[in-house]
Amino acid sequence: MESFLRLPGQSPCILLGVRRAGYELSEQEGLTGLPCNFSTSIVGPSAPLTCSNNTAVLYAQRGSIFLWSTGSIADSIVVSPTSTTTFTLVASDGLGCFDTSRFTVNVDRIPPPTPTILYFGRDSLCQGDSITLQSSSLANNQWLRDGELIPGGIQRFLGVVNSGNYAILTTGSNGCFSQSLGRAFVFSPIPLRPLISFNSVTGSYSSNYQNGNTWYLNGLPVSNNSSSNFIPSSASTGFVFVTVSQLGCTSIPSDTILITANALNFDQLNVDYSLYIAENYFQITSKSVQISSAVFSITGQQIKVIDLPAFSSFTTYLQSGVYILVDRKSLKRSKFVIK
Repeated sequence: MESFLRLPGQSPCILLGVRRAGYELSEQEGLTGLPCNFSTSIVGPSAPLTCSNNTAVLYAQRGSIFLWSTGSIADSIVVSPTSTTTFTLVASDGLGCFDTSRFTVNVDRIPPPTPTILYFGRDSLCQGDSITLQSSSLANNQWLRDGELIPGGIQRFLGVVNSGNYAILTTGSNGCFSQSLGRAFVFSPIPLRPLISFNSVTGSYSSNYQNGNTWYLNGLPVSNNSSSNFIPSSASTGFVFVTVSQLGCTSIPSDTILITANALNFDQLNVDYSLYIAENYFQITSKSVQISSAVFSITGQQIKVIDLPAFSSFTTYLQSGVYILVDRKSLKRSKFVIK
């Protein structure tokens, strides 16, 4: 079926045929008609499209036959341009006259500046540690972990205690967003407390960890020794313990072992405190200064650390046996017996 559209302008008008199957306009030579007074227009949104409002409806005002530049022949169309676009409408009054109208849909989809993650510290942490991340964007933040939204993570700052890849989404006023680069944080496990043993034949102390050991003699690290064994010099006195580090995480210290505990080469009681020994307990009393002492078994195993301010007392109950009290500052030792 064909219908003819009459071009507006001077009389006589030129008639154009519209092939409805292909919507193809073709000029019909030699046909004349009356002047055309028909006009049409397009009604659409005045505000630009954004990321949060990304569709527009365009309506034809007046006419009964329509042909849009999108190919639609309806009296309205829904469009979602990705950039500012002008749409054209050819409309007819159904009596052979037609008019052309154009409408420009503006698009504002410029995303906000890409945020960055700020933090102080290292990427590799230990279980029990925490780190605070900060977004470079002052507002409109949403934190992600491993690509998933963190519930409630909409503040500028985020406290992190778990391993994962963290990123930040920032949303602009037009609904468009930008995402930062991901930042991976690893919270490694802390090694179990090492076990220390003494070999009376070789005079060496051994850790149950083969590597990553740090040996301490009288509370100070022994340099250049991360092996599983430590042999103090023959002149060494005091106490020894070990820690172990793996993936940057350090264990709590092992039990403390008293060096040459079995030699029974004991000093006089430290003058800074007095010791009272009863049948199943002992009491230590500091004098005019603060003291730091430790109680060891006769085999050198540390049992208790005692830190006392001046002019105070501490009482503890012990099983029957021979014990050694060591002043941690002077390393003087005293032996006592609990019956």
